[in-house]
Amino acid sequence: MDEIEKEYVKQIGKHIRGHRQRLNLTIAELAEPSGLDPTHLGKIERGKTHPGMVTVAKIATGLKLPDPHLLFMESKEKYYPIPIKLLY
Repeated sequence: MDEIEKEYVKQIGKHIRGHRQRLNLTIAELAEPSGLDPTHLGKIERGKTHPGMVTVAKIATGLKLPDPHLLFMESKEKYYPIPIKLLY
């Protein structure tokens, strides 16, 4: 992974963690409805592994977000707790 990709993966993890914490869920509580292993989800949140599109969609479903893209949008609304940083 190059530096831009590493930063992007970290931001994905931060967004997922922010949404999970907003819902007061543990990693295990989010992993179950997402159909993911809690260890894998923890690695995603820490930016240690890059989630694929299907995995992101599963996480969004577990978070009850209507669209996976809502994980990454910047807003002051309840769905978007962490602003995304421009990489370029």
